[in-house]
Amino acid sequence: MALSGAFMVWFGNYMKSRNLLTKWHDWFLGLTGMLLLAFTIQNVYGSFAENETLAAYLMLLFFGLPAIILLGLTWQLINRRNKKS
Repeated sequence: MALSGAFMVWFGNYMKSRNLLTKWHDWFLGLTGMLLLAFTIQNVYGSFAENETLAAYLMLLFFGLPAIILLGLTWQLINRRNKKS
């Protein structure tokens, strides 16, 4: 948890130093994507530890793919908004 907090502080400072504009929904989508990704990693690791490979692969499909899509969407929204200005 402390690692994710340190990442958020670093990311906020990085965005401020680059003068990147964000909206509230960028933060919401990014946080949702990060939580889904953390949930996926934890459950895939647990499923492989219990030799439940099908459950691990399905977890990657149903939770990992939407997490990657949300994070990519967030990155594109921020990127395109700042190229206009």
